[in-house]
Amino acid sequence: MVVQIGPFELPAGGSRTHNIDIPSYVGSVRVMVVARDKESYGRAQKTVIVRKPLMVLATLPRVLGPGEDFVLPTDIFAMEDHIKNVSVRIETNDLFELKDKASKSIQFNKVGDEIINFHVRTLKKIGVGKVKIIATCGSETAIQEIEIDIRPSNPKTTESQQIVLEPGQSTNASLLMDGMAGTNLGVLEFSTLPAINLEKRLSYLMEYPHGCVEQTTSSIFPQLHLAALSELSEKEQTAVTRNVKAGIQRLLLFQTSSGGLSYWPGEHDVSEWGTNYAGHFLLEAELAGYRLPDQMKQRWIEYQTEAARNWQNSGSGARERESQLLTQAYRLYLLALAKKPESGAMNRLREETNLPDLVKLRLASAYAIIGQTEISQRLLQQASKSVVSYRENGQTFGSAFRDKAIILEVQTITNDRKDAFQLYTELAKEMSTDHWLSTQETAYALIAMARYSKSVKNGISRLSYALDGGKGVEKSVSNKIQKVYVEEKGEKRSLKLKNTGQSTLFITVLTEKISKQGTERKKSSKLEMTVYYHDMNGKPIDPSKIKQGTEFVAEVTLTNPNKQKIYDQMALNQIFPSGWEVRNTRMYSVGETSDARYQDIRDDRVLSYYALNPGEAKTIRVVLHASYQGKFYLPSVYSDAMYDHSIFAQIPGKWIEVIPS
Repeated sequence: MVVQIGPFELPAGGSRTHNIDIPSYVGSVRVMVVARDKESYGRAQKTVIVRKPLMVLATLPRVLGPGEDFVLPTDIFAMEDHIKNVSVRIETNDLFELKDKASKSIQFNKVGDEIINFHVRTLKKIGVGKVKIIATCGSETAIQEIEIDIRPSNPKTTESQQIVLEPGQSTNASLLMDGMAGTNLGVLEFSTLPAINLEKRLSYLMEYPHGCVEQTTSSIFPQLHLAALSELSEKEQTAVTRNVKAGIQRLLLFQTSSGGLSYWPGEHDVSEWGTNYAGHFLLEAELAGYRLPDQMKQRWIEYQTEAARNWQNSGSGARERESQLLTQAYRLYLLALAKKPESGAMNRLREETNLPDLVKLRLASAYAIIGQTEISQRLLQQASKSVVSYRENGQTFGSAFRDKAIILEVQTITNDRKDAFQLYTELAKEMSTDHWLSTQETAYALIAMARYSKSVKNGISRLSYALDGGKGVEKSVSNKIQKVYVEEKGEKRSLKLKNTGQSTLFITVLTEKISKQGTERKKSSKLEMTVYYHDMNGKPIDPSKIKQGTEFVAEVTLTNPNKQKIYDQMALNQIFPSGWEVRNTRMYSVGETSDARYQDIRDDRVLSYYALNPGEAKTIRVVLHASYQGKFYLPSVYSDAMYDHSIFAQIPGKWIEVIPS
């Protein structure tokens, strides 16, 4: 517990009293005062015991899941002799139900403490649970209030349908809301430009569980351009501002001493594409009025300038060579955008033999920015806008779809309108499906499409919609996406739509929900995974029933069955039951090692990142402690390639128990 107040002014010879509210706490605190007068300093400190005649301390897990049973241990402290007969009562909000009496009593014969257990169950809902413990003895009362997240065990899923309405046409649609209670939400999106499934795609980026430099940038970069895609409420604009500011601060964690950015926070090696991509966001954020941390931009420019001047293509294969050429072209474009162009490096790159078309296009945008339009136009004319199918797990995290987005962005920057709408339509068609897209693909498409949308003007049209047979609501429609949110009301809601304007309308009907527990199944593709639990001596244990106080290890072995392909940028998601606590092995040694390149250890989960050479197997270990009695849900264990969704493995979840020791 830390409470800080001040600073305050105190006149010569004066005194002042401060009252400090202490949260629910049992023990002692150290009160420290530091004083300064010009160049003189002084300090004083004193240890103060925090206590009342009657005190209460209840302990809950850090999080809970829906439908879980648990024992809530409540420690009652009688700190003075007159505390004898104590009544203890529990109150909860509507996310809990009690499995035994809400009020219990305890008798004290002397100063000390005793534990009372309350048996509680979470309902099959999610939200913020609230628990209140009230202990009374005569005129003495002690109260403790606890808030706890009741989080879903399964990820959010979305279902969408695309509708095109010509003037005068009408149609019916439905929203199936059969997920866990309180998690269902319907969204109606409409625009005069082809639908792009904005709600789903943006939510995917913002809620993506991993946070490398590329994924962090992808979660915030499109938000800079969101106003060009969608009508934003004041609340939404405030959220965008908050998210962008937080993203800028997080990217600071990736910057190395050289000025480049690493792939994971704290690493020393620079991610070249990540440095480009994050720097692109920072430059545009600054142009949008956001303040960058001191020296962050300057250090980035210094690194990029040196890298541009010293660049040599060392790629060993055709794909690696093209990735390195594109990385250099992107770097040169960004230096031009930062008003620090490296014309010599630009000219050297232009003279490379067999320059790929995408590199020519990106380089053309750099020349356009510095005013050399003749060279820019020559490069545009030389380059084909066709793309070949491919997918990278590393390098530039590229794909044919991402490259199409880059081409659309370049066309907008260079004012090359030929076939731009057709390319926008191709991107929109893929975005509007439920097909998986990587964070790089999704973000780059949103950025490019926002730029294009800002540059075109479409007429105003109109849409009428009615829910559940109710009265129709009229809406004006433009090229900016408008959204109507449909609340959960039963398991199905009906929708009637009619185009009452003069232009074609593109509509997305989307349902978001979280599936109920136990619906997962075992599946895998191009990846083998086994999960094994053992005690600290290596003896196998059954996780279905573990004694409270047991310390044990969850061991996941992942194997690449492909004898030729490297699996790069792999992620392992492990969410643990509420009754188990993760032991953070960074804080102290427990004798267990892991093959993870980087681990993100959170309250109830561990996200591990690794790579696999052809035929290689790696083992990732997490040390756990069975802390709370009860019945809890162990969610599925899932691993995949973050930039190739065809590589994955999943082991379904199950119910487990923590029993008395």
